[in-house]
Amino acid sequence: VNPGDFVIYDPGCRSLGMTSGVFVLSVVGSVLVRRVCRTLRGQIVLSCDNQHVPDETLADEDFAEEGDEQGKIRVLGKVVGILTLQH
Repeated sequence: VNPGDFVIYDPGCRSLGMTSGVFVLSVVGSVLVRRVCRTLRGQIVLSCDNQHVPDETLADEDFAEEGDEQGKIRVLGKVVGILTLQH
């Protein structure tokens, strides 16, 4: 995803489950796009295509569930496409 790109995501996919993919996340009021991969031990690794942003390893407890969103990461949806406009 590059500056100026539009991210198209499915807001119906708000659970990570055991899937990997690219997701739109809300963290303390900021919206992020991250690759999500689950390890064999069940940990969740968030990575970014920007090499200057380090990977983060998280647990299920770090993510908000319906109604319990205080200070946690919310999954807004799974990315299904990216639209790049040419000028």
